Amino acid sequence: MKALTRFAGSKGRFLLALLSGLCQCAQGDTYQAVVVKVDASQVALPLIQNLEVTASLNGKEAAGGPLNVTPAMMSFTLLVAVDQSGPLNVSVRGYSGRKELLAGGTDRVALSGTGEYALTLLLRPEVPDPATLSFAMPVFYPPPNLGTLAAGDVNGDQLPDLVGATFDTTQVSVLLNQGQGIFSMKTGIVDTAQAVYSMALGDLDGDGHLDIVVVDVELGQIGVLRGKGDGTFQPVLQSPTTIQGPQVIDVRDMDRDGHLDLVLLSGVGVTILPGKGNGTFGTAKTTDAGKFPVGAAVGDLNQDGKTDVAVTNQAGVRVLLGNGDGTFASGQNVAGIPAGFTRIALSDRDLAVTDPMQAAVVIYSGTGDGITFLSGKTVPTDKRAYTVRSADVNGDLKPDFLVTNFDGNTVSVILANGDGTFQPARNFPSGTQPVEVVALDADGDGKNDLALVAAQMIEGTPQISLLLNTSR
Repeated sequence: MKALTRFAGSKGRFLLALLSGLCQCAQGDTYQAVVVKVDASQVALPLIQNLEVTASLNGKEAAGGPLNVTPAMMSFTLLVAVDQSGPLNVSVRGYSGRKELLAGGTDRVALSGTGEYALTLLLRPEVPDPATLSFAMPVFYPPPNLGTLAAGDVNGDQLPDLVGATFDTTQVSVLLNQGQGIFSMKTGIVDTAQAVYSMALGDLDGDGHLDIVVVDVELGQIGVLRGKGDGTFQPVLQSPTTIQGPQVIDVRDMDRDGHLDLVLLSGVGVTILPGKGNGTFGTAKTTDAGKFPVGAAVGDLNQDGKTDVAVTNQAGVRVLLGNGDGTFASGQNVAGIPAGFTRIALSDRDLAVTDPMQAAVVIYSGTGDGITFLSGKTVPTDKRAYTVRSADVNGDLKPDFLVTNFDGNTVSVILANGDGTFQPARNFPSGTQPVEVVALDADGDGKNDLALVAAQMIEGTPQISLLLNTSR
């Protein structure tokens, strides 16, 4: 017997399934609940801290519940004891603190006989049919002239906000999410006290609030604006360390000490600034990335649980396999990937690269060792494929590729099949000359939406465009 139902919560559509049906247990026996742990990072329920699962028979709560589990335990077994036959209903509620974010239940399951029943359940996001992938027409927001964009909850309301920086200014702009995919038209301006070329978000001081790290490519300065948790930030804390021509690639724990580190790309290679957990950094560690490195991306190309970095350079693509301590094994250029690519993104063990003079992205499927890839597959996109990013767009837990098409005025979505192959690109209007794309669940429906930075204005409209995911 298998029951399957769909229900909607404020965070989107989910499936609740009885994996192995109902197993009637002999009365008087004792059974150990079996919990299959799933990596929480692979589950699109990042805000839920606790799940309460309750079974009831004819409106009366069955003995054995409720069961409290964490989002890392999305597959679990609930033991219930019933004293009569009838329809059993299982309800699930998800909480963050005391705030209920998710509620729903199964279709009723008929029970025959009394006794103890073991219910093995799985809660996961509902996967839309790829054929129904669609986005609404873009909605435009201020401020103008942005060059970089990031998404994250900066005011503690559990909604992703947008933070952007304008090239060669000393300002960062904050757009607060008002809910339902609507952002404030009033932009919060944060003074960085230094020119900003690139930026990223992360809790660098461990206080539970997102901070902003900003980088000045000309002076090599790195600054941290520590978040107050209400959408405002403390004055910039500048690092005494300077890096030659840096750009921020990512903020993550590279040495696995519990503190977020800063991953930078510069003219001298890939630099790791180890975080101390208080908004400051330790001694920089730099690894050669080949001549004239241009773009970089992080991921786990050899699936060993350690973060790797792939870099486009004058000779092609160089892979730096992570040692897990903030250092890398000696980098080597990947055989079979020619020179000429600038931007790069990683999806599991695969990589995608773009040449902004071409209307295509080239995808190389990895063999699993991190440095060997199959022959590249060219996927046509639209005019001048500019930036490529990786994100799960259709909710199947497989990272897809996103490409901004500078002269096509579109964004391409290339869905992953999960076996190293990808579907043809699907192009969606984005606004004029898009240069950056960020995936975020702006309206809380459990599906990733897209926010883009446009290089030019459309009849005086603002620069950030938001495409809500309308896939069924």
